[in-house]
Amino acid sequence: MVDPANAPDSAPADPLVLAMPRRELFAINGFTLQVGLSVLESLAEESWFALSSSLVGNLDAKEVRLGLVATREREVLIDGAGSLLHTTPILPEVGRLGAGIKAVRDLALIAGSQFLGVPRLRVELTGYCNDDSLPELRNLFLLVYRCRVPDGCPPPVGMSWVPIADLAKHPLDPASALVGGVLFPPVGVSS
Repeated sequence: MVDPANAPDSAPADPLVLAMPRRELFAINGFTLQVGLSVLESLAEESWFALSSSLVGNLDAKEVRLGLVATREREVLIDGAGSLLHTTPILPEVGRLGAGIKAVRDLALIAGSQFLGVPRLRVELTGYCNDDSLPELRNLFLLVYRCRVPDGCPPPVGMSWVPIADLAKHPLDPASALVGGVLFPPVGVSS
């Protein structure tokens, strides 16, 4: 799982990030393509911004992050560490884009465009990821967006486009294997 945002040197060590109650998340275990309205309603009506450190180990709330999976026609973007799931925190500045889930979608468009170096792409909310069994996801709830780019789009430095049919041949980090296994079955961690 990679954070595509390059934080400036002046970024706070413990930023304010989007948080939401765990209550609606208990029904989600792993990665699901079912986008439930109760989660979106909770996110729209009950979310707040909190210090990132205050959410570590918090039993009542989780940090909400944006997860991006980039695809071309029949390929998916992975990095050298085996990550196809690229995440970024949702900071208070998202409010400049509007309110609610539309602002997060617009953030996905902007983050995907900057990350992939393309002026235009399509994004769609493909699912939610909530898995307390994986240490890297324990304190996070991910809104996973699929970014679709044209076939000619070059990969960012240090990354490559991999045919989806060959994805099982590539070792993936656990969070990417979880998401990729649902989006592009059969996918798993190679041995």
